[in-house]
Amino acid sequence: MYVLFLDESCAARAPIAEALMRHIAPWHDAIAAGWVPSHVRPEIKEVLEDAAIHTTGLRARSLLEVPLDDVELVVAFVPDEGRLRVPATARRIEWRLPDPLSAPPDERREACEAARDEIERRLRKLVAELG
Repeated sequence: MYVLFLDESCAARAPIAEALMRHIAPWHDAIAAGWVPSHVRPEIKEVLEDAAIHTTGLRARSLLEVPLDDVELVVAFVPDEGRLRVPATARRIEWRLPDPLSAPPDERREACEAARDEIERRLRKLVAELG
């Protein structure tokens, strides 16, 4: 299955999800992209690596880099309100989670870890559901 993790800037939640999906269910194709991509923040890579999750090749992508015709599942961390053009058969899920990068600097590490843990919990449930 080709899974797109969609976020606004693709700096935190979507890259966490991509890295975790590749770790948990490598038989699925996972890619993170953003409406206005910036870069994956160092603290995101740190909390992933602390959990022994590989971050090689992890980067913020534009939707122009995603083969949208191949997408079978969209997991959106921000509402896409029908803007995303994927096949009509693609399943869409919204995961409303706070952006850990919006936490105050002294709480950001903890917020990134909490986001990682919550995304992993949701992904494990999703992967079990997908079979």
